[in-house]
Amino acid sequence: MFANLSKYNNLEIRFEFGIEFVQYCKYEIVKLADIDNSLYLRGVEMSKGTVIDRLINKLSVGQTGDEQNKDQVIKMLREDFIDVSKLAKMLEAEANSMVYGQLKQESEKLIAEKREQTVKIKELLHGLGEEVSKPILEDFNPDPLGDFSEIFKMENKIGSQLLSQSIWAEDSGFRHEAKVLRDLKKEHTEHREVIEKLITKINS
Repeated sequence: MFANLSKYNNLEIRFEFGIEFVQYCKYEIVKLADIDNSLYLRGVEMSKGTVIDRLINKLSVGQTGDEQNKDQVIKMLREDFIDVSKLAKMLEAEANSMVYGQLKQESEKLIAEKREQTVKIKELLHGLGEEVSKPILEDFNPDPLGDFSEIFKMENKIGSQLLSQSIWAEDSGFRHEAKVLRDLKKEHTEHREVIEKLITKINS
């Protein structure tokens, strides 16, 4: 298998076929296969190419990705920034209309955490040389609906795209961006549980 890797001109690794390299490849192949299985079970579109092709690509692009994929990473991060900002505003609209103090406090905590997420995404964009203007959602002023159904849908959308984006970024060599996206995905899972509990309390 490893002999065929030498035909890739962009590969910047010297293949010495030592135990460490073989173990690394084995680890990466298992990890990529597990990711594909997880995506399949969630109904998310999987990365194109075989696991071996994607491993070769990971070794080829190095640690910082390449200019060819940079625009796509920026596009994904801008989408995340907009969606998370929208979700924060939707949560704020609901919180402002709440009567019960405990529900209001829980919602406000969630809003603060969502705004922290937008800061993290903004920092990623800044690191890629992209600036985000503050008035980007100036005209988005949602009305409270009295429940969290639309908020729940938006949270699910964000979680699904964070998962696929983190895998794409990792495969494309944007390791730092991929790690931050994975961390955001973990936070999404926690936020999703909070929203589910809020919906239950509102409906009880």
